[in-house]
Amino acid sequence: MKFSRPAQTLGVVLAGVLLTGMAGGCGPQLHLPNMIQGDWHPPVLSAVTARSANTIALEFDEPVTLTQLTIDPEVEIRESRWQNGALEVEGVTPFTAGVEYWLDLWVEDGAGNVSSILAAVYGLNESLPEIQISEFVCEGSSSHPDWVELELLSDGNIGGLCLYEGSPGIWDSRKTLPAVDLPAGAFIVVHFKPEVIPAECDELVLPSESGGKDAHPNAWDFWVNGGDGIPNSTGALTVTAYPDGPILDAVLYTTKRYDPNDPKLGFGLASQLEIFQDVVERGGWTIAGESVIPEDGLNPEDSTATRSICRDPGQPDTDSAADWHITPTSGASPGYVNTTERYQP
Repeated sequence: MKFSRPAQTLGVVLAGVLLTGMAGGCGPQLHLPNMIQGDWHPPVLSAVTARSANTIALEFDEPVTLTQLTIDPEVEIRESRWQNGALEVEGVTPFTAGVEYWLDLWVEDGAGNVSSILAAVYGLNESLPEIQISEFVCEGSSSHPDWVELELLSDGNIGGLCLYEGSPGIWDSRKTLPAVDLPAGAFIVVHFKPEVIPAECDELVLPSESGGKDAHPNAWDFWVNGGDGIPNSTGALTVTAYPDGPILDAVLYTTKRYDPNDPKLGFGLASQLEIFQDVVERGGWTIAGESVIPEDGLNPEDSTATRSICRDPGQPDTDSAADWHITPTSGASPGYVNTTERYQP
């Protein structure tokens, strides 16, 4: 199942009771517009973001006052204020980087209209490392299931980083990473097709904590709950700073070919074209022309469970197919520096 971008809010609006029904006698009913005077429009939430480690901002279409708030997980609130075009909620302590918080709140505008809001936001990570997708297997086997390797190019904390199988707007599965401090050069291996066994655990303290297929004793292994693998012919992998946040790195791949007579431009499914377009529009991938076509992605056709798709180590990132190659048989190296050798058909 494809997921569209998740809704951030669920609202219930309370703006008074409007009576259009029966009055005593048989006189004509009043028209609704004649009964309404003043502002009956409740505040509308448009965005929820973390502005700092301690501050969450809720953007409304008008100034509001906070009248009630519950946060899960619980955070003690120092104050709330209307500032910089938003209702800012400041915690006494920081919101934990990468943790999802649910805010259940009531707000009131100057006319007394009330909105009830349920919204989700992630704690801001102010120590994100520079990171890139370095290698992946999309044609996995029973002994080497699908995985994606990330490489840290600087020191930092990975809390909140989100790896999508898809794009931030359209995706099948994703993994939001927990808050762990890692050094430059560290490798993260995200396993997209777990066996769901006790040995498969996210590594929070030591890189040797996890077992499972292709778990590496020196790489940091994480497992996608409910993951059923990566598409083997057409897909996208996208890393964002937080769920639905800005793209930090991406790779597009497909075996399809451009068809100018096809409304889907040669992509087999409309969703495949839309995923490519979403990544390109968000600045995660460069294309040769004005519109994305299948040839803008890399071709994974010769890859296997042991012939991974990887970057040349140490080379510049151009956000294009030119950055990638297929390794020789048995060249896959989750948790190790990539090989520069190329598969020769």
